[in-house]
Amino acid sequence: MSEVQQVQFNPRLSLIRLVVFRRGRTVYDQKFHRGVNIIRGTNGSGKSTVMDFIFHILGGEVLGPTIQEWKEYAALCDTVVAEVALNDAVVTLRREISPERSRPLHIFFGSIEAAARSVAEGWKIFPYARQGAKESFSQILFKALDMPEASTTEGSNITMHQILRLLYSDQMTPVQRIFRFENFDPPILKQAVGDFLCGVAEFNLYEKQVELRGLQNRFNEIDAELKSIFSLIGGDLDTPLAREATEKELDALTNERNEQYVALEQIAKSDFGSTDSTKSREAERRKALEEVGALSGRIQSLELETSTLDFEISDSRNFIRHLEKMLVDINQATLTYEQLGGIHFKYCPACFSPTVEDADHSIECHLCKTPLQDSDRATRSLAVKIDLQMQLRESIQLQEQREEALASNEKQLRSLRREYSAKTATYDALSKAPISSRDNAIANINRRIGYIDSRIETIGQRLELVARVTEMSSEKQRLNERITILKDEIGAIIATQDKRKRTAYTLIATSVVNLLHSDTGDQDAFVDATSFNFSFGNDAMSVDGKSNFAASSLVILKNSFHLGLLIASLRDSQFLLPRFMMFDNIEDKGMVPQRSWNFQRMICAASNSSPVDHQIILTTSMLDPALEDSPYLVGPAYSQQNRTLQIQSPAT
Repeated sequence: MSEVQQVQFNPRLSLIRLVVFRRGRTVYDQKFHRGVNIIRGTNGSGKSTVMDFIFHILGGEVLGPTIQEWKEYAALCDTVVAEVALNDAVVTLRREISPERSRPLHIFFGSIEAAARSVAEGWKIFPYARQGAKESFSQILFKALDMPEASTTEGSNITMHQILRLLYSDQMTPVQRIFRFENFDPPILKQAVGDFLCGVAEFNLYEKQVELRGLQNRFNEIDAELKSIFSLIGGDLDTPLAREATEKELDALTNERNEQYVALEQIAKSDFGSTDSTKSREAERRKALEEVGALSGRIQSLELETSTLDFEISDSRNFIRHLEKMLVDINQATLTYEQLGGIHFKYCPACFSPTVEDADHSIECHLCKTPLQDSDRATRSLAVKIDLQMQLRESIQLQEQREEALASNEKQLRSLRREYSAKTATYDALSKAPISSRDNAIANINRRIGYIDSRIETIGQRLELVARVTEMSSEKQRLNERITILKDEIGAIIATQDKRKRTAYTLIATSVVNLLHSDTGDQDAFVDATSFNFSFGNDAMSVDGKSNFAASSLVILKNSFHLGLLIASLRDSQFLLPRFMMFDNIEDKGMVPQRSWNFQRMICAASNSSPVDHQIILTTSMLDPALEDSPYLVGPAYSQQNRTLQIQSPAT
């Protein structure tokens, strides 16, 4: 593993600004900050609508049974735009608000102000799901967050939507559930998402599992093809083909064909009388000449195409190596900057004149004086890195296509050259033989030559088959060796997962129990709790083995789990959870104000006690009086008269 690969993952996602448009007019525009963000307002004022917009712009799907199920006022809007921080880089996201599912995501590598100045330039569109060589926006966001791509054991990819389902505690999901509710919700997917965010699996386990499935499929294909070949030609997989005997037969036939040509030439020099078959023989000769010419043209065209492909493959191979080196260089440069900071030149590297010292090195480049914050540097680095990764992926796919085309061309060339050799020999024989009564002798010789050519063609095909079988057998052996190594590596990784799983799950459970001990409700089971258990796959949780509590207590339990999950990620750097959480139901199910206020204080205390960058966005209709005029608040206090979306009525 290289030094770049050893850099520890520490994904951090945060919302900086959210803007919602309707018919080109701004109907919501608020800035957010690191730490706790509180959106407060009366019930029905649109707080949950804002949370749904955040969920949507970050890659979530507001799913109904058949369409995107937007709330009444949200469905009136057209577009949502967000400026977000992905680790240290700042990007702007834009997504259409539509009843259609799986809308693409527009990404601009820069601030929302810079994006507003650019109508089209700088924006890139990524689909919801991968489309051929086009990567999905989940893949791009994963790369921007330095999170590895992941998949379930069944091979389906984990998406931003699936991750956000665990990061968004919403009002519509039953309080007994951990994940945001969906109709189609396989346990294996939820377990994979939960374990992935907990850092249970090593970052390359999913890649190894995907590679293993691919190798096993290829191994099975080769095994089936070899069995099919041997069922036709005889023998079995343990008996090698008699290549030596086949080659001896080919040599013998080639020698006999040469002898037949000598005999044909001797007949041509003999004194046999002529015949009247001149026209027929001349027609055969012209036909043979035309066939030779056509084959020659096809061979030349295919040789040119093959030569071009060979050059393109060589050139592309160099380009791929160049892209791979650039990716390594940019990662190393980023790491160097993070470790050492910016480089300040006392003298210009171009003209060696003294450079002008800056009063504040943090606001502009020391050398070229371009205004540049750390987030700008990270954003530019991310844009270049993503672009290089996309180029590399596309180049590798094109290279594979070229190599397949080259192999096909070379196979065609071998066949055409054998056919050309046979046709040329036939033409030579017809050209040398005189048009006379010797036709019968010549015909006998030509028939023998035709048989020999046919046999040589068959043997050539057999030798190709021998070469193919040899190649396939070697590939099968290489695949088997790699499969064995991968199985051992995966087994070793899985063997270590139990320890990591116990560590992560214990940290989450301990955090949740501590939160329950601080609950001010009348649920004695919480105050006296000694254990907390949960299952991502079963989407369930319990306290001391019990899961049947009052509705308001279940709300506390669910939100304590999500807060405990975030707290655990802030304390353990091996978590892949992007240090982000959304709460939209902290006082649901008839909760009394004092209990809600206490939970709000618990959220703020947990946030303030952590030195790790993170973001919590929550809504409340019962703001703790102690938090009035605090820096946690986002926007004004909303009401039916002053809604989050500045739309007076659906008709306006």
